[in-house]
Parts: sequence; structure tokens; C-alpha cells
Amino acid sequence: MGTPATLELDDTRHPDVARDIGLVEVSLGDASLTIDPLGAVITRFTVGGKDVFMPRSSFVGLDGRRRQRGGAVLLFPQAGRPLDSDSQYLDLPNHGIVRSMPWRVVPEVDPLESIQRQLNRDRRALSKQHHKRTVQMDLRHSPAQTACYPHGFNLTYRISLDKPPHIKDDKQYRLWQEVDILNTDDREIPVASGFNLFFPVIRDQLKDVLENITGVIGVSDYQPGKPKYYLVNLTDDWGLTLPLNTGSVELGFLTPFSGVVAYATQEGNFLCIGPWTRGPGAISVPSQRINLQPGKKYSMRLLTVVTSR
Repeated sequence: MGTPATLELDDTRHPDVARDIGLVEVSLGDASLTIDPLGAVITRFTVGGKDVFMPRSSFVGLDGRRRQRGGAVLLFPQAGRPLDSDSQYLDLPNHGIVRSMPWRVVPEVDPLESIQRQLNRDRRALSKQHHKRTVQMDLRHSPAQTACYPHGFNLTYRISLDKPPHIKDDKQYRLWQEVDILNTDDREIPVASGFNLFFPVIRDQLKDVLENITGVIGVSDYQPGKPKYYLVNLTDDWGLTLPLNTGSVELGFLTPFSGVVAYATQEGNFLCIGPWTRGPGAISVPSQRINLQPGKKYSMRLLTVVTSR
């Protein structure tokens, strides 16, 4: 059985970030996770000592602005920016509000419950010997912190690390990200949430990686020398597979993500894959966003399978 992760303070965090919330360290075999409850960000994910996600760090971009890049980031209530014509949500920051909010780490979590729920849909069962590490974080709406999004909500985020039961060596690991969004308001709330996952890719190899992603019809707007690249047109809704130097990374979409985006910038050696529930600007368009009714829950489920070389 898995055991709850413990909190440890990590002083390597950027000075701009408050240090009163410890980082959560999770390990299983040759895999390890570092999770920052300030923003519920997976700041590092390694398998066999190699980085699967680009480690999260702060840097100054070409425009002189300081930015955070790397890891795996939850985007709520929206991915991307609201439309300029949206007077109601124009003040929402890019990618939402929760990346700078402190989450509560739940002390004890059943390490098999969430994954068993998913497997039950396929009528499979986990062995009691199945090893799994799970961290759960909760966030409740705070009017003082969410003035630009004046809606009641509760978020539950479960991050789990395990090995497929049929894999006997340490070559393959699975990262499960599960988010439940509960509307606690007395009116519907708009949602167009998602994730951003940053993978280490050397700029010179970016074109080859983009053109060899399995599960993609094609890459649009790919122009060398431009600051960003966009990926569209999946062959199926299940997900995609990235060919990386560390091995293959398969992203499984266990719930619908209809606005999958990929981008890179001139400032860093990375490729960001964004499984978004809706496309850019959807938070501003009632017919495109998720209009979550009072008392109802919306869930996002993302699976990352890493097979090392």
C-alpha cells in the first residue's frame, strides 16, 4: 500500500515565493515528484534521475518581464487569456488565479481510491500489493483573493504516482492528475480550465519532436524563428505520445480536452503541451465554455505514462 507524502521545506524556491509552505516530496522506485502547495504546481518530475518535466524556474524573458516556466501547472478558471472584448472577466490573469494561491494539503489520503475508481469503469481491480503514492490538495473560494472571479467554488486536486502492475522493472511509471471542480455558488459559474505541462526539448530538436508526435494529424503555424508554435488536430481524443530524449511520454485524456495546444518560446529549451478543456478565450464565450450549474461538479483527469530508455 502507498503512504501519505510528508511536507518538507525546500529553500531552493525562488526568493519571490513565500517560504511558509513546505514542498511535498513523493518518491516511488526510480521516480520522484516535487509538489508546491503554493499554486498546486508539480515543480519537478523525474524518472531514473532524468527530468520528465522541465524543472520549474524563474527567468527574465526577451521583453524584460520575469516569468515562471516548467513543471505541470493547473489552470483555473480558464486556460489562456479572456477576450479583450470581455468586460466581465478582462481582469482575470492569463491562465487563471490559482497558481498564486496557497492550497491545503490533506494529511492522509487513500492511495488506491482514485485510481480504483478509474479502473472500475473498465471492470478491472487493483491488487492490494499495488504501490501508489497520492497527494491531495484542496482550495476553497476566498472573496478577498478572487475579486476578478466572484464565484463560489471548491477545488480538489489529487496527484498520484504509481507503476503499472504488469511492469516488473523500473522502466515505466504513471502520473495521475485528477481535479474536481465543485460549484458552491447559487448561480452557474464559467469554467474553461486545463493544464500546462513543460517538457525539456532543445530548441534545435523542436521541429523534429513536433513533427513526430503520435496521435496528431499535423502542426499548424509552425514557422522557424517565430516565438511560438501551435499544435492542433489530434487524430483521436484519447491523447498523444511525445518522443523525447529520456524516452516516450504518453498523455492519456481520461476526460475530454477539446482545446489541446502546444507552444515554445525563444527564451527556453522546452515544449509546453496544454491539455485545455476549451480553446483560448472560451471563458468569455458562453456557448464555448463550461457553464457549471449550482451544486454540480466537473472533473478533469489526465494520465502521463513515462517509459524510460
